[in-house]
Amino acid sequence: MTSIFNAGTWISTVWDAGKSATESTGMMGALQSASSKTNAPGSLGSFFASSALTLSSIAQTSVTSVTALAIQMADAALQKRFSERAAEAAKHNVPLIPAEPLGERFMYFENGSSLDTEQNILTLSTGKKINTLTGADWVDPASIINFANGSYLDTANNILTMANGTKINTITGLTV
Repeated sequence: MTSIFNAGTWISTVWDAGKSATESTGMMGALQSASSKTNAPGSLGSFFASSALTLSSIAQTSVTSVTALAIQMADAALQKRFSERAAEAAKHNVPLIPAEPLGERFMYFENGSSLDTEQNILTLSTGKKINTLTGADWVDPASIINFANGSYLDTANNILTMANGTKINTITGLTV
């Protein structure tokens, strides 16, 4: 069944607005129900007595709308500032160019020592290897067994290094 009120959205909008205006919560409804036993029909006293809720609802709706608009505007401004700062940071972001090695991969010294510049390992003439970044003895990572308490076992040299730094020879049991 089709009625004139289903013909378009503007017609239904006008109908709904007119209908709500005549209800007790609308402005026209407040005027129609202004008469009461304590106030004369149509007086300002009867109008204010029956429309206090309506007026407070209108005021609250206005405050809510203004607050929502302020939040939307603040969010839009924040998004704009964020995108401007990101664009500025991207403009100044220069990709890093990896540095070329300064010399040969292996450097050989007169005393028989050698330096591996890619692995950062100094091999002394005695065969001892030192990590050039930390200064600690270098041990092949494949020969290390790490324990939960922080100690580790060097299986290539049979040395157990305790968490406090004490080194024990696992063959003899003596402190190294």
